[in-house]
Amino acid sequence: MEYLENNINKQDTIKIISEVIRNPRPFLLCRFGDGEKWIMCEELLPHRVSAMGRCGLHFQTVEEYKIINDSLKGDLFNCLESADIIGILDPTADNGFQMKYNKEVWSLPMGLVRRLRGNKENIVCDHLIFRSKELGNPYNLGLLLEGIPINIVTSNAPKLKQHQIGTILGCPVTYTELEYTNAFGNVSSKPHQKNELYYKKEEVIERLGNIKEKVVLFGTSAIGKYVGHILKSKGKVALDVGSILDAWAGNPSRTWYGSTQSYCLIKKPPIK
Repeated sequence: MEYLENNINKQDTIKIISEVIRNPRPFLLCRFGDGEKWIMCEELLPHRVSAMGRCGLHFQTVEEYKIINDSLKGDLFNCLESADIIGILDPTADNGFQMKYNKEVWSLPMGLVRRLRGNKENIVCDHLIFRSKELGNPYNLGLLLEGIPINIVTSNAPKLKQHQIGTILGCPVTYTELEYTNAFGNVSSKPHQKNELYYKKEEVIERLGNIKEKVVLFGTSAIGKYVGHILKSKGKVALDVGSILDAWAGNPSRTWYGSTQSYCLIKKPPIK
């Protein structure tokens, strides 16, 4: 089977992001990891379904989960169709760790891509671009933002405010706060609280309509990936930065944040 492949390096990805920040237009960089692949290709294995249950999705049977999966799959299809840059894991990129790469796990079948995107050009960057030293380190990302106002869609808003992320980025920051979400696949401390990205989707979309800033960073897991598609439809530059918002909030939700990607962590608020 033919699979989607990376075709743009880190430096060229950053150039495109920089250009679209300086000259805003409807734009979506959307990343697709193994979690998104589970949903899109309906991998309904027991451990997959169990992981989704720990993300605030409530169901009793696999049949009930299939209904949820169909909804999430439709959202992800919309995101793949509308993405200007698609992020999938690049096995050749230096991400500070080594892992066994399997395209069946980490990439998307080209048949699906062609069905959704037709003859659109596929610009494919590294899924972990926002965990690179250039963009994962907030001081470096601030150089790219050049002081422009941004909005951040996240459940990490309280900690980001505490860490004064706007001061670190060097730009005005507002937040679209989510009551609850979870880094996809990680064990939630609130598994019994329903994930509002799914159960209050219309309310979330309404909040997105109140964003005034042209550039928006969002980290909403596979369950809330639709945020990017909606933001682009509203004329925003939508950048799917993912779990880097956990790191900036002082939550090392990925193993490598405590070691080879420690430059992503803000260990204490900056001195005033």
